[in-house]
Amino acid sequence: MSGSRPPPAAALRPCAGLTQIDDGAGTSLAMLTQLTALDASDTRLGDAALSTITYGARLAAWSSKTQQPLPPEAQMWPRWAAGGGA
Repeated sequence: MSGSRPPPAAALRPCAGLTQIDDGAGTSLAMLTQLTALDASDTRLGDAALSTITYGARLAAWSSKTQQPLPPEAQMWPRWAAGGGA
């Protein structure tokens, strides 16, 4: 794939059963801004990855609640929110 256009969200969604994906992938997954859902069943993703993946959303919520501005570098973090799957 050429250019900076990310692959479609659907192409990145299925991760179920990929046991080589672990907490070390958290930062990479967080940067996939087009990714709207992630099936992480039967992977080694744990709390550390979830914390990394949802950092931007949690930081934005804190900023909104406290009325504190986000630092410039925080603008780069995707706004993933943790949620349950169907």
